[in-house]
Amino acid sequence: MNAQLRANRLEVTDRFPMLGYSIRTDGQPQRAELALATDPELLRPQHKGRRTRANFFSTRAQGVLRVPRGEAVYLVPPEVMLRFVGQAKLFAALALTPERSGAATQVAVLPDSGSPYVSLRGLSGRSLRRVRLLPTRGGYGSDGGDDFAWAGDDLLTGASESKPQQPATGTPPDAAKAPATPYDDGFGPLPGDGPAAGVNHSAAPSPSVLPGTPPAPAASGPSQAPLAQAQEIIQPYYDPADPSSALVCQDDAFSQAREEWFAGVPNTQIFPHSAICLLEMKNASGAVTGRGTGFYIGANRILTAGHNLHGQASVDISPGNHDQQEPFGRCNVGAGSWRVSNRFPADDSRFDLAVIDNVPLAAPGGRWFDFLRATPSQQLAVVVCGYSSRSEALPELTAAINGRLQHLHAGYVSRVDEETFDYPILTLKRASGSPVYHLARDGAGELQAYVVGVHVSGAPAAKGLNR
Repeated sequence: MNAQLRANRLEVTDRFPMLGYSIRTDGQPQRAELALATDPELLRPQHKGRRTRANFFSTRAQGVLRVPRGEAVYLVPPEVMLRFVGQAKLFAALALTPERSGAATQVAVLPDSGSPYVSLRGLSGRSLRRVRLLPTRGGYGSDGGDDFAWAGDDLLTGASESKPQQPATGTPPDAAKAPATPYDDGFGPLPGDGPAAGVNHSAAPSPSVLPGTPPAPAASGPSQAPLAQAQEIIQPYYDPADPSSALVCQDDAFSQAREEWFAGVPNTQIFPHSAICLLEMKNASGAVTGRGTGFYIGANRILTAGHNLHGQASVDISPGNHDQQEPFGRCNVGAGSWRVSNRFPADDSRFDLAVIDNVPLAAPGGRWFDFLRATPSQQLAVVVCGYSSRSEALPELTAAINGRLQHLHAGYVSRVDEETFDYPILTLKRASGSPVYHLARDGAGELQAYVVGVHVSGAPAAKGLNR
Protein backbone atom coordinates (compact mmCIF):
# COMPACT_ATOMS: atom_id res chain seq x y z
CA MET A 1 0.00 0.00 0.00
CA ASN A 2 1.43 3.38 -1.02
CA ALA A 3 1.24 5.85 1.87
CA GLN A 4 3.17 8.78 3.26
CA LEU A 5 3.38 10.11 6.79
CA ARG A 6 4.93 13.55 7.28
CA ALA A 7 5.34 15.68 10.41
CA ASN A 8 4.43 19.35 10.02
CA ARG A 9 7.70 20.29 11.75
CA LEU A 10 10.96 18.54 12.57
CA GLU A 11 11.36 20.19 15.97
CA VAL A 12 8.81 20.87 18.70
CA THR A 13 9.74 23.68 21.07
CA ASP A 14 8.11 25.90 23.68
CA ARG A 15 7.68 28.52 20.96
CA PHE A 16 6.05 26.04 18.56
CA PRO A 17 4.73 23.31 20.87
CA MET A 18 2.06 21.74 18.68
CA LEU A 19 2.65 18.86 16.30
CA GLY A 20 0.64 17.50 13.42
CA TYR A 21 1.12 14.64 10.95
CA SER A 22 -0.03 14.70 7.32
CA ILE A 23 -1.31 11.39 6.01
CA ARG A 24 -1.41 10.70 2.27
CA THR A 25 -2.83 7.48 0.86
CA ASP A 26 -3.84 6.12 -2.54
CA GLY A 27 -7.07 8.13 -2.47
CA GLN A 28 -9.41 5.35 -1.35
CA PRO A 29 -11.30 5.90 1.95
CA GLN A 30 -9.20 4.54 4.81
CA ARG A 31 -9.25 4.19 8.59
CA ALA A 32 -5.90 5.11 10.06
CA GLU A 33 -4.08 4.44 13.30
CA LEU A 34 -1.06 6.56 14.20
CA ALA A 35 1.39 5.32 16.82
CA LEU A 36 4.02 7.58 18.43
CA ALA A 37 7.08 6.36 20.32
CA THR A 38 10.29 7.89 21.64
CA ASP A 39 12.25 4.86 20.37
CA PRO A 40 11.36 3.05 17.13
CA GLU A 41 11.98 -0.31 18.83
CA LEU A 42 8.91 0.39 21.01
CA LEU A 43 6.76 0.05 17.89
CA ARG A 44 7.79 -3.61 17.55
CA PRO A 45 5.60 -6.16 19.29
CA GLN A 46 8.50 -7.80 21.15
CA HIS A 47 9.05 -4.51 23.04
CA LYS A 48 5.44 -3.88 24.00
CA GLY A 49 6.25 -4.47 27.66
CA ARG A 50 8.55 -1.43 27.69
CA ARG A 51 5.80 1.00 26.67
CA THR A 52 4.63 3.63 29.16
CA ARG A 53 2.71 6.88 29.10
CA ALA A 54 6.01 8.72 28.79
CA ASN A 55 7.20 6.93 25.67
CA PHE A 56 4.19 5.65 23.67
CA PHE A 57 0.80 6.77 22.34
CA SER A 58 -1.67 5.38 19.81
CA THR A 59 -4.65 7.18 18.30
CA ARG A 60 -6.83 4.13 18.90
CA ALA A 61 -7.34 5.59 22.37
CA GLN A 62 -9.33 8.42 20.77
CA GLY A 63 -11.40 6.42 18.34
CA VAL A 64 -11.27 5.93 14.59
CA LEU A 65 -9.15 8.34 12.54
CA ARG A 66 -10.64 8.55 9.05
CA VAL A 67 -8.92 9.48 5.80
CA PRO A 68 -11.91 9.67 3.44
CA ARG A 69 -10.32 11.24 0.37
CA GLY A 70 -6.65 10.34 0.46
CA GLU A 71 -5.36 13.18 2.66
CA ALA A 72 -5.79 14.20 6.29
CA VAL A 73 -3.80 15.76 9.11
CA TYR A 74 -3.82 14.54 12.70
CA LEU A 75 -3.05 17.17 15.33
CA VAL A 76 -1.46 15.58 18.41
CA PRO A 77 -3.45 16.73 21.50
CA PRO A 78 -1.55 19.02 23.90
CA GLU A 79 -2.07 16.60 26.77
CA VAL A 80 -0.33 13.89 24.74
CA MET A 81 2.60 16.16 23.91
CA LEU A 82 2.98 16.92 27.64
CA ARG A 83 3.57 13.23 28.29
CA PHE A 84 6.67 13.29 26.08
CA VAL A 85 8.34 16.25 27.81
CA GLY A 86 11.89 15.28 28.75
CA GLN A 87 12.30 12.88 25.82
CA ALA A 88 14.70 13.62 22.95
CA LYS A 89 12.99 12.16 19.88
CA LEU A 90 9.58 11.14 18.60
CA PHE A 91 9.02 8.55 15.87
CA ALA A 92 5.71 7.80 14.14
CA ALA A 93 4.20 4.68 12.55
CA LEU A 94 1.03 4.32 10.51
CA ALA A 95 -1.45 1.48 10.01
CA LEU A 96 -4.24 1.69 7.42
CA THR A 97 -7.45 -0.25 6.91
CA PRO A 98 -9.46 0.28 3.69
CA GLU A 99 -13.09 1.20 4.40
CA ARG A 100 -14.39 -1.48 2.07
CA SER A 101 -15.80 -4.48 3.89
CA GLY A 102 -13.41 -7.33 4.64
CA ALA A 103 -10.23 -5.45 3.68
CA ALA A 104 -7.17 -6.24 5.78
CA THR A 105 -5.23 -3.78 7.92
CA GLN A 106 -1.65 -3.10 6.87
CA VAL A 107 1.31 -1.38 8.49
CA ALA A 108 2.01 1.34 5.93
CA VAL A 109 4.85 3.22 7.65
CA LEU A 110 7.25 1.76 10.22
CA PRO A 111 10.38 3.73 11.21
CA ASP A 112 13.73 2.39 12.35
CA SER A 113 16.66 4.02 14.11
CA GLY A 114 17.78 5.73 10.90
CA SER A 115 14.39 7.20 10.02
CA PRO A 116 13.48 10.90 10.32
CA TYR A 117 12.17 11.92 13.74
CA VAL A 118 10.76 14.97 15.48
CA SER A 119 13.14 16.54 18.00
CA LEU A 120 11.65 17.27 21.44
CA ARG A 121 14.78 18.73 23.05
CA GLY A 122 13.39 22.26 23.08
CA LEU A 123 10.08 21.31 24.68
CA SER A 124 9.71 21.98 28.42
CA GLY A 125 5.91 21.96 28.42
CA ARG A 126 5.48 25.47 29.80
CA SER A 127 3.58 26.81 26.80
CA LEU A 128 1.49 23.64 26.49
CA ARG A 129 0.28 23.99 30.06
CA ARG A 130 -1.27 27.32 29.08
CA VAL A 131 -3.33 25.64 26.35
CA ARG A 132 -6.90 24.83 27.35
CA LEU A 133 -7.09 21.03 27.38
CA LEU A 134 -10.24 19.42 26.07
CA PRO A 135 -11.61 16.22 27.62
CA THR A 136 -10.64 13.03 25.84
CA ARG A 137 -12.63 9.89 25.33
CA GLY A 138 -11.83 6.65 27.05
CA GLY A 139 -9.62 5.83 29.99
CA TYR A 140 -6.34 5.57 28.15
CA GLY A 141 -3.30 5.93 30.33
CA SER A 142 -2.62 3.17 32.85
CA ASP A 143 0.78 1.58 32.39
CA GLY A 144 0.88 -1.81 30.72
CA GLY A 145 -1.85 -3.99 29.25
CA ASP A 146 -3.73 -3.26 26.04
CA ASP A 147 -3.69 0.45 26.77
CA PHE A 148 -0.37 0.40 24.94
CA ALA A 149 -1.30 -1.75 21.96
CA TRP A 150 -1.48 -0.78 18.32
CA ALA A 151 -2.28 -2.57 15.06
CA GLY A 152 1.36 -3.39 14.38
CA ASP A 153 1.50 -5.74 17.39
CA ASP A 154 -0.58 -8.30 15.55
CA LEU A 155 0.49 -7.57 12.00
CA LEU A 156 4.24 -7.63 12.59
CA THR A 157 4.14 -11.03 14.30
CA GLY A 158 1.48 -12.63 12.17
CA ALA A 159 -0.25 -13.84 15.34
CA SER A 160 -3.52 -12.86 16.96
CA GLU A 161 -1.76 -11.99 20.19
CA SER A 162 1.69 -10.65 20.95
CA LYS A 163 3.45 -11.53 24.15
CA PRO A 164 5.07 -8.53 25.87
CA GLN A 165 8.82 -8.77 26.10
CA GLN A 166 11.07 -7.36 28.81
CA PRO A 167 13.65 -4.73 27.81
CA ALA A 168 16.44 -6.36 25.85
CA THR A 169 19.97 -6.10 27.20
CA GLY A 170 21.58 -6.88 23.86
CA THR A 171 20.76 -7.05 20.20
CA PRO A 172 17.80 -9.38 19.63
CA PRO A 173 18.41 -12.29 17.28
CA ASP A 174 17.48 -11.79 13.65
CA ALA A 175 14.60 -14.23 13.99
CA ALA A 176 12.95 -11.97 16.54
CA LYS A 177 13.19 -8.82 14.43
CA ALA A 178 10.03 -7.48 12.87
CA PRO A 179 9.89 -7.62 9.07
CA ALA A 180 11.09 -4.43 7.43
CA THR A 181 8.40 -2.05 6.19
CA PRO A 182 9.42 0.71 3.75
CA TYR A 183 9.47 4.14 5.40
CA ASP A 184 8.25 7.07 3.31
CA ASP A 185 7.67 10.50 4.83
CA GLY A 186 7.40 12.26 1.48
CA PHE A 187 10.80 13.97 1.65
CA GLY A 188 12.63 11.38 -0.46
CA PRO A 189 15.51 9.05 0.51
CA LEU A 190 17.73 9.82 3.47
CA PRO A 191 21.31 10.98 2.78
CA GLY A 192 23.52 8.00 1.96
CA ASP A 193 20.57 5.71 1.27
CA GLY A 194 21.01 5.77 -2.50
CA PRO A 195 19.15 7.65 -5.23
CA ALA A 196 16.23 8.55 -4.91
CA ALA A 197 -14.65 28.26 10.94
CA GLY A 198 -15.90 31.34 10.33
CA VAL A 199 -16.69 33.68 7.33
CA ASN A 200 -14.21 36.33 6.21
CA HIS A 201 -14.54 39.76 4.70
CA SER A 202 -12.87 41.31 1.67
CA ALA A 203 -12.65 44.74 0.11
CA ALA A 204 -12.91 44.58 -3.67
CA PRO A 205 -10.23 46.64 -5.44
CA SER A 206 -11.74 49.08 -7.92
CA PRO A 207 -10.27 48.98 -11.46
CA SER A 208 -10.64 52.78 -11.60
CA VAL A 209 -8.22 53.18 -8.68
CA LEU A 210 -5.85 50.25 -9.12
CA PRO A 211 -3.85 49.31 -12.23
CA GLY A 212 -5.90 47.45 -14.82
CA THR A 213 -5.10 44.20 -16.58
CA PRO A 214 -6.42 42.38 -19.66
CA PRO A 215 -9.96 41.02 -19.19
CA ALA A 216 -10.19 37.69 -17.41
CA PRO A 217 -12.87 35.03 -17.81
CA ALA A 218 -16.33 35.99 -16.55
CA ALA A 219 -17.00 35.30 -12.91
CA SER A 220 -19.04 32.21 -12.24
CA GLY A 221 -19.18 29.57 -9.58
CA PRO A 222 -20.84 26.33 -8.54
CA SER A 223 -24.14 26.59 -6.71
CA GLN A 224 -23.61 23.94 -4.05
CA ALA A 225 -22.89 24.92 -0.44
CA PRO A 226 -19.36 24.72 0.98
CA LEU A 227 -18.31 21.42 2.52
CA ALA A 228 -15.61 21.28 5.17
CA GLN A 229 -14.75 18.90 7.97
CA ALA A 230 -12.84 20.48 10.83
CA GLN A 231 -10.98 17.29 11.68
CA GLU A 232 -9.47 17.21 8.19
CA ILE A 233 -6.69 19.78 7.93
CA ILE A 234 -5.50 19.23 4.40
CA GLN A 235 -1.92 19.84 3.29
CA PRO A 236 -1.51 20.37 -0.46
CA TYR A 237 1.15 18.47 -2.36
CA TYR A 238 3.18 20.64 -4.76
CA ASP A 239 5.73 19.39 -7.26
CA PRO A 240 8.76 21.74 -7.19
CA ALA A 241 9.61 20.66 -10.74
CA ASP A 242 6.19 21.76 -12.02
CA PRO A 243 5.43 25.45 -11.32
CA SER A 244 1.79 24.97 -12.34
CA SER A 245 1.19 22.28 -9.69
CA ALA A 246 0.22 24.81 -6.99
CA LEU A 247 -2.73 26.15 -8.97
CA VAL A 248 -3.71 22.70 -10.24
CA CYS A 249 -3.68 21.34 -6.69
CA GLN A 250 -5.92 24.15 -5.46
CA ASP A 251 -8.28 23.70 -8.40
CA ASP A 252 -8.51 19.97 -7.76
CA ALA A 253 -9.55 20.68 -4.17
CA PHE A 254 -12.48 22.75 -5.46
CA SER A 255 -13.66 19.82 -7.54
CA GLN A 256 -13.88 17.66 -4.40
CA ALA A 257 -14.95 19.94 -1.56
CA ARG A 258 -14.06 23.13 0.28
CA GLU A 259 -11.46 21.59 2.53
CA GLU A 260 -9.19 23.32 5.00
CA TRP A 261 -5.55 23.54 3.99
CA PHE A 262 -4.43 24.94 7.29
CA ALA A 263 -1.25 22.96 7.86
CA GLY A 264 0.76 25.54 5.88
CA VAL A 265 1.60 25.41 2.18
CA PRO A 266 4.69 23.28 1.52
CA ASN A 267 6.49 25.38 -1.10
CA THR A 268 6.34 29.19 -1.36
CA GLN A 269 8.80 29.39 -4.25
CA ILE A 270 5.98 28.51 -6.66
CA PHE A 271 3.41 31.07 -7.84
CA PRO A 272 0.99 32.19 -6.43
CA HIS A 273 2.75 31.76 -3.07
CA SER A 274 5.93 33.45 -4.27
CA ALA A 275 3.91 36.63 -4.85
CA ILE A 276 2.42 36.65 -1.31
CA CYS A 277 4.48 38.53 1.27
CA LEU A 278 4.85 38.59 5.03
CA LEU A 279 4.68 42.22 6.21
CA GLU A 280 6.22 43.40 9.48
CA MET A 281 5.16 46.95 10.32
CA LYS A 282 7.50 49.18 12.34
CA ASN A 283 7.26 52.43 14.26
CA ALA A 284 9.65 55.37 14.06
CA SER A 285 12.14 53.68 16.41
CA GLY A 286 12.28 50.56 14.23
CA ALA A 287 10.34 48.28 16.60
CA VAL A 288 7.92 45.77 15.05
CA THR A 289 4.36 46.85 15.89
CA GLY A 290 2.41 44.25 13.95
CA ARG A 291 2.39 41.72 11.12
CA GLY A 292 0.17 41.18 8.13
CA THR A 293 0.07 40.03 4.52
CA GLY A 294 0.46 41.71 1.14
CA PHE A 295 0.81 40.54 -2.46
CA TYR A 296 2.32 41.70 -5.74
CA ILE A 297 0.02 43.25 -8.35
CA GLY A 298 2.89 44.49 -10.50
CA ALA A 299 6.61 44.03 -10.89
CA ASN A 300 7.36 46.41 -7.98
CA ARG A 301 3.89 47.09 -6.55
CA ILE A 302 2.16 45.41 -3.58
CA LEU A 303 -1.48 45.59 -2.53
CA THR A 304 -2.51 45.11 1.12
CA ALA A 305 -5.06 46.19 3.71
CA GLY A 306 -5.00 49.86 4.65
CA HIS A 307 -5.07 49.18 8.39
CA ASN A 308 -1.79 47.27 8.09
CA LEU A 309 0.09 50.44 7.11
CA HIS A 310 -2.06 53.25 8.53
CA GLY A 311 0.02 55.25 11.03
CA GLN A 312 3.15 53.12 10.57
CA ALA A 313 6.64 54.49 9.84
CA SER A 314 7.99 51.64 7.68
CA VAL A 315 7.41 48.02 6.74
CA ASP A 316 9.66 45.01 6.16
CA ILE A 317 8.59 42.92 3.15
CA SER A 318 9.51 39.23 2.78
CA PRO A 319 8.09 37.66 -0.43
CA GLY A 320 7.27 33.95 -0.08
CA ASN A 321 8.40 33.86 3.55
CA HIS A 322 8.43 30.23 4.74
CA ASP A 323 8.94 29.82 8.48
CA GLN A 324 12.50 31.06 9.13
CA GLN A 325 13.38 31.00 5.44
CA GLU A 326 13.28 34.12 3.26
CA PRO A 327 13.78 32.57 -0.19
CA PHE A 328 13.61 35.92 -2.03
CA GLY A 329 15.18 38.13 0.61
CA ARG A 330 13.74 41.01 2.64
CA CYS A 331 13.52 44.76 2.15
CA ASN A 332 12.26 47.78 4.08
CA VAL A 333 10.27 50.71 2.69
CA GLY A 334 9.16 53.89 4.41
CA ALA A 335 5.75 55.50 4.62
CA GLY A 336 6.57 57.70 1.64
CA SER A 337 6.38 54.64 -0.62
CA TRP A 338 2.76 53.73 0.08
CA ARG A 339 -0.71 55.14 -0.46
CA VAL A 340 -3.57 54.35 1.93
CA SER A 341 -7.05 55.01 0.59
CA ASN A 342 -8.21 58.53 1.50
CA ARG A 343 -11.52 57.01 2.54
CA PHE A 344 -9.89 54.87 5.23
CA PRO A 345 -10.45 54.72 8.18
CA ALA A 346 -13.56 56.92 7.83
CA ASP A 347 -15.35 54.32 5.70
CA ASP A 348 -13.81 51.38 7.58
CA SER A 349 -13.55 48.07 5.72
CA ARG A 350 -15.26 49.32 2.56
CA PHE A 351 -12.07 51.13 1.53
CA ASP A 352 -9.48 49.37 3.70
CA LEU A 353 -6.85 49.29 0.94
CA ALA A 354 -3.24 50.41 0.50
CA VAL A 355 -0.69 50.16 -2.32
CA ILE A 356 3.10 50.05 -1.84
CA ASP A 357 4.96 51.46 -4.84
CA ASN A 358 8.58 51.08 -5.97
CA VAL A 359 9.24 47.97 -3.85
CA PRO A 360 13.03 47.30 -4.06
CA LEU A 361 12.46 43.55 -4.45
CA ALA A 362 10.80 42.74 -7.77
CA ALA A 363 8.02 40.15 -7.91
CA PRO A 364 9.77 36.72 -7.75
CA GLY A 365 9.99 35.05 -11.13
CA GLY A 366 8.37 38.07 -12.75
CA ARG A 367 4.91 36.83 -11.73
CA TRP A 368 2.21 38.76 -9.91
CA PHE A 369 -1.57 38.63 -9.50
CA ASP A 370 -3.89 39.89 -12.24
CA PHE A 371 -7.37 41.22 -11.49
CA LEU A 372 -10.69 39.61 -12.27
CA ARG A 373 -12.41 42.30 -14.32
CA ALA A 374 -15.86 41.42 -13.07
CA THR A 375 -17.99 42.03 -9.99
CA PRO A 376 -17.81 39.04 -7.60
CA SER A 377 -21.10 37.20 -7.49
CA GLN A 378 -22.60 34.97 -4.85
CA GLN A 379 -21.27 31.40 -5.00
CA LEU A 380 -18.11 32.53 -6.82
CA ALA A 381 -15.36 30.08 -5.80
CA VAL A 382 -12.49 31.92 -4.08
CA VAL A 383 -9.25 31.16 -2.23
CA VAL A 384 -7.67 33.15 0.62
CA CYS A 385 -3.97 32.66 1.38
CA GLY A 386 -1.89 34.60 3.91
CA TYR A 387 0.07 34.56 7.15
CA SER A 388 -2.67 33.68 9.64
CA SER A 389 -1.25 33.41 13.15
CA ARG A 390 -3.65 34.31 15.95
CA SER A 391 -7.15 33.31 17.02
CA GLU A 392 -9.01 35.18 19.75
CA ALA A 393 -11.69 32.49 19.88
CA LEU A 394 -9.40 29.44 20.10
CA PRO A 395 -6.17 29.96 22.09
CA GLU A 396 -5.10 26.39 21.33
CA LEU A 397 -5.18 27.19 17.62
CA THR A 398 -2.90 30.17 18.21
CA ALA A 399 -0.49 27.85 20.03
CA ALA A 400 -0.65 25.29 17.23
CA ILE A 401 -0.27 27.45 14.15
CA ASN A 402 2.99 28.73 12.72
CA GLY A 403 2.32 32.35 11.77
CA ARG A 404 5.40 32.52 9.55
CA LEU A 405 3.90 30.00 7.13
CA GLN A 406 1.25 30.74 4.52
CA HIS A 407 -2.12 29.16 5.31
CA LEU A 408 -4.73 28.60 2.64
CA HIS A 409 -8.47 27.97 2.68
CA ALA A 410 -11.08 27.93 -0.06
CA GLY A 411 -14.83 28.52 -0.23
CA TYR A 412 -17.59 30.53 -1.90
CA VAL A 413 -18.70 34.16 -1.80
CA SER A 414 -21.88 34.22 0.28
CA ARG A 415 -22.88 37.91 0.30
CA VAL A 416 -22.01 40.89 -1.91
CA ASP A 417 -22.38 44.58 -1.00
CA GLU A 418 -21.50 47.66 -3.01
CA GLU A 419 -17.78 47.70 -2.06
CA THR A 420 -17.24 44.47 -0.10
CA PHE A 421 -18.16 40.80 -0.11
CA ASP A 422 -18.23 38.14 2.61
CA TYR A 423 -17.28 34.47 2.53
CA PRO A 424 -17.30 31.47 4.94
CA ILE A 425 -13.53 30.94 4.77
CA LEU A 426 -11.23 30.28 7.72
CA THR A 427 -8.67 33.01 8.42
CA LEU A 428 -7.05 34.33 11.58
CA LYS A 429 -5.48 37.56 12.76
CA ARG A 430 -2.55 38.80 10.61
CA ALA A 431 -4.10 37.40 7.45
CA SER A 432 -5.24 40.98 6.76
CA GLY A 433 -4.07 42.03 3.32
CA SER A 434 -4.19 38.50 1.88
CA PRO A 435 -5.27 38.06 -1.74
CA VAL A 436 -8.78 36.73 -2.29
CA TYR A 437 -8.55 35.12 -5.70
CA HIS A 438 -10.53 33.04 -8.18
CA LEU A 439 -9.07 30.20 -10.24
CA ALA A 440 -10.00 30.21 -13.92
CA ARG A 441 -8.45 29.30 -17.26
CA ASP A 442 -7.27 31.96 -19.67
CA GLY A 443 -7.77 32.02 -23.44
CA ALA A 444 -4.92 29.56 -23.90
CA GLY A 445 -6.46 27.11 -21.45
CA GLU A 446 -3.85 27.76 -18.74
CA LEU A 447 -5.02 27.92 -15.12
CA GLN A 448 -4.61 31.42 -13.62
CA ALA A 449 -5.24 33.11 -10.27
CA TYR A 450 -7.30 36.32 -10.58
CA VAL A 451 -7.62 38.67 -7.61
CA VAL A 452 -11.18 39.66 -6.73
CA GLY A 453 -10.52 41.32 -3.37
CA VAL A 454 -8.27 41.92 -0.38
CA HIS A 455 -8.98 40.20 2.93
CA VAL A 456 -9.50 42.97 5.47
CA SER A 457 -11.75 41.88 8.33
CA GLY A 458 -13.22 39.08 10.38
CA ALA A 459 -15.96 41.41 11.61
CA PRO A 460 -18.83 39.28 10.21
CA ALA A 461 -17.42 36.19 12.00
CA ALA A 462 -20.39 36.10 14.37
CA LYS A 463 -22.46 35.29 11.29
CA GLY A 464 -19.93 32.66 10.18
CA LEU A 465 -18.29 34.99 7.65
CA ASN A 466 -15.14 36.95 6.90
CA ARG A 467 -14.62 39.97 4.61
